Amino acid sequence: MRMFNMRMVNTLKASVLLLALMAVAELSAAGLQRAIAQTAPDPTPTAPTPTPAPSPTPTPTPTPSPTPTPTPTPTPTPAPTPTPTPAPAPAPAPTPAPAPTPSPNAAPRALW
Repeated sequence: MRMFNMRMVNTLKASVLLLALMAVAELSAAGLQRAIAQTAPDPTPTAPTPTPAPSPTPTPTPTPSPTPTPTPTPTPTPAPTPTPTPAPAPAPAPTPAPAPTPSPNAAPRALW
């Protein structure tokens, strides 16, 4: 009489392999995070750069220039509109070729 069922043994093997794979993935992720943290720039703040003080002299305001009076422009006469030519009629759509009939001796095709 067998002590263990083979299906149960195979399920146990698959579970152990999956657990080992998950552990390796977890360790890889932790190592990757550690490597990223080591290569990241140092978050300690540096000395602030001094901002330049505003200049004490006021900026002069521009004086408005007098606006000249606009001269009226003559309106152009519209050109005569050309008469549109009728577009040629579209060509009729070609009829599709009939699908080839499969041979009765042909191998069956895969569905995926």
